[in-house]
Amino acid sequence: MGINIRPEERSENNLTRLNIKYDKGNVETPNRFVNRYDINAKSHLGAHIPLTRIRNLFIYEEPISNKELNSILNTNDYLATLKNKIEDYFIRIENKNCLKAVYIKLTGNVKDYVFKNRDSETSAKIKKFIFDLSSELNTDFYIFQSELLNDNSIKFLNNNIVFSPLFYIKDHKTIQNSLPNWITQESTLVPFISFTYSSYLNANISYQYIIKYLDKIHESDKGIISTDIPRIFSNLASPYGHVSAPHYSSFIISDITAEIYNGGHGNFKKVPNTRIFEKTNLALPKISNKSNNAEIHKNEDSIFGNDENLKSLFWRTLQNQNVDMDIKNNRPAYISRIHESVMTSSEYDNMRNSIKQHDLMNYRKSKMELNKLLENQKL
Repeated sequence: MGINIRPEERSENNLTRLNIKYDKGNVETPNRFVNRYDINAKSHLGAHIPLTRIRNLFIYEEPISNKELNSILNTNDYLATLKNKIEDYFIRIENKNCLKAVYIKLTGNVKDYVFKNRDSETSAKIKKFIFDLSSELNTDFYIFQSELLNDNSIKFLNNNIVFSPLFYIKDHKTIQNSLPNWITQESTLVPFISFTYSSYLNANISYQYIIKYLDKIHESDKGIISTDIPRIFSNLASPYGHVSAPHYSSFIISDITAEIYNGGHGNFKKVPNTRIFEKTNLALPKISNKSNNAEIHKNEDSIFGNDENLKSLFWRTLQNQNVDMDIKNNRPAYISRIHESVMTSSEYDNMRNSIKQHDLMNYRKSKMELNKLLENQKL
């Protein structure tokens, strides 16, 4: 059966609700992957919240840097080690039938070397490792950086697995040269076309080109995935810097968004830097910058069910009143992550419903800070 995508209602700016059917279920877009940060946060707090049942999507992202490259080239059982590591996450997610993606990402010097020396022996070994791994895993589809794909690898993949090519959003020439061809690929084998994330201003030529093809992409029964998205729009001083970057991306081209995975805790260990998701603005202000207006978050502790410890931790974090043991064990960051994961799911439900009702613009305008950011960028 593979993955079958059908476009449903379309908004006034060509954002579309997609119905994605696959062997074990279905999911609708716009939407957002549950990722390793979310699953790890649950584990650290012992929270029983079925994130992948709520959203029905999970992505495993594995960055490949110099350390991993050394293991690929010199460790005889590293293929088995990484396979087991990924499958361990598949066991830990609550919904074994959710739509699962695997994204093995070359980073830093490894990426630069492979992309500049595609015919070298080392590059060939790296690509073989990635494709061998892909043949061993029980997942629904893979995301491959487009530089790893050539005629031979595409032929191999088309005969074996479902995948999406991933393009660097700032490389507008490659996108313009490649996108029309990928749109014509069989949609059950190549159901998505993926792009790395950037703000609109930093990749406007690419975005304008993709937007021009949005209808054709969807009418070809394909969706768009945006990867490597930061948690917030910008860490720089900006009136809209704390707007949720995944939600921002969903109002431009993204059918499904994937937050970047950098390892560790997600770059928000320190309590003053902990952020709490605000559904009123689709933003994540730091708790140290909040007015502590509890009304904004009224009844949101209900997402923790009957777990009074998690409810108490949520309110302590929101009011910046964590005790030393909370801080030592990084609990504010974990509760922030779980809260965001559940609340963002509700907002994607609302966004899809607004597309169904042909009322997306009014929904967008109700999210004041996100809307102002989009208006400032003429979007």
